[in-house]
Amino acid sequence: MRASLTAEEARGLALRAQCFGNSSVIEPIDLLERLGAIQLDSVNILARNHLLVPFARLGPYAVGELHAAIYRERRGFEYWGHMASWLPIAEYRYFLPRMLRMRETSRGWWLQARTENAALYPLVLERVRAEGALGAAAFEDPRGGRGTWWDWKPAKLVLEDLLDQGC
Repeated sequence: MRASLTAEEARGLALRAQCFGNSSVIEPIDLLERLGAIQLDSVNILARNHLLVPFARLGPYAVGELHAAIYRERRGFEYWGHMASWLPIAEYRYFLPRMLRMRETSRGWWLQARTENAALYPLVLERVRAEGALGAAAFEDPRGGRGTWWDWKPAKLVLEDLLDQGC
């Protein structure tokens, strides 16, 4: 005998697995823990995508409380899940080997970036530790003008590398 689902039943299971209509999830941080990852996305038409994910499932919520749960209470962290993501802190240990590998490995353009910006690493890290999560916009670009899309300013290179390393 073969088990089967109707298309409607399959849709319902898929939606419930993504926490749509799940009344047991009441806080955005609970949603993160249940989903396992929320992809960070800088696209901002209505709001940034990672802020819309909880809204789509829970309705209006306090974004500041979600940020506090992730960053101050340390119930989540930013790292490379599928893409740049918020991940539940319970998953942190699984990313430690990659973070260590990134600290110990410097090849290609990262080696060049680490060499050219070596003096900037402690300054950027010190600021992040003092002020909390900062994006590249919080740092000035000493080079003046910008080049192409991937022509990252030195602080952006350092921030990306520190993220890869889990710092």
